Amino acid sequence: CEPLIQAITDPKQPEAVKVAAVTGIVRILRLGNPNVTVRTKAAEALVGELKERKSHPWYQMRLAGALSAVDIDLDQARIKPSVVEILKAVLIDEDRAWSVRAEAAKSLGRVPLPPSVNPPSVTRAVADFTLKLAKAAQQSPQQKADDPKWKSEFIKVYLAFQQLDAADLVADKKTKAGLLNNPAAAAKPAYDLIVPLVSAILHGQRLTVQQVQTLETYVGPQNQPIQSSKPPKAVPAEANQSQTVPMTAGAGGSK
Repeated sequence: CEPLIQAITDPKQPEAVKVAAVTGIVRILRLGNPNVTVRTKAAEALVGELKERKSHPWYQMRLAGALSAVDIDLDQARIKPSVVEILKAVLIDEDRAWSVRAEAAKSLGRVPLPPSVNPPSVTRAVADFTLKLAKAAQQSPQQKADDPKWKSEFIKVYLAFQQLDAADLVADKKTKAGLLNNPAAAAKPAYDLIVPLVSAILHGQRLTVQQVQTLETYVGPQNQPIQSSKPPKAVPAEANQSQTVPMTAGAGGSK
């Protein structure tokens, strides 16, 4: 893993080579059993590269996706910013491409969320991003039934909450991927409002004003600030039960 880490941190390497190196790092993290030192070095390298906002969006998207495979104890590793923090920062960064921000949302459903990162704030951040994405799709004259742009981004938002398949696990390889499968994230209320948006986009339908306004009410002032360290009110246990919806379009795919 060390040569791959050196490749992505080498400023002389072209980004095409770095993309291949990131793919190799992800494979090692997911299929291998690297020790905590190697995992920490990989996380530091990926986070450091993702902080560079001028790199190509395709490379940024691959980096954001790679962080979904990082399994480290954030409190002990002391990576600044942490994996969760950098993903949330990417998510709310309006200067980054939609594809990069959507990939960050998906990854947030696949990284460990210790209490110190305030898991409900992660859900709220994803919901706020979805609202901005929905408004952009709603206002775009290019939104068409066969336009893959919006479908790709909304699928990733859906996957922030749900597993892609049975093998899709959190980076710790012990629990199901998706915020909805993490009771601490209190994701059910946001998920129920986001699913109709995703379904409409996947069926080639324009989003309605009511659909967008309903989500806007959820992420409104009563739920702000998104990155507040103060946790929101507890959500009843029954509200965290997993619920899936049928999807007619394939889940996945990068641009």
